[in-house]
Amino acid sequence: MGKLSKLDAAGVRMTGSGSAVYAIFRSRKERERARKVLQENRVFQGFRLLAAALVSRAAYRRLWRRQLGEHIELQDNEWPLRSRYER
Repeated sequence: MGKLSKLDAAGVRMTGSGSAVYAIFRSRKERERARKVLQENRVFQGFRLLAAALVSRAAYRRLWRRQLGEHIELQDNEWPLRSRYER
């Protein structure tokens, strides 16, 4: 966690079980710079470094609709979406 803080992460946290550490960066450029530094560090070899981005609520709903389109009944702007298999 200290390494990520030194790489200018805006916030660094560990999951409750300690199985994962995540950091938030102010820009993609900062995130990619940190990722490159960690990948080149032998201590982090064998670890998975995954890049992610925050999404708005509207974007989240669009993603759900696109991914689950064949399994849901679309009705205007209804949320949460209803499964077509629901009884």
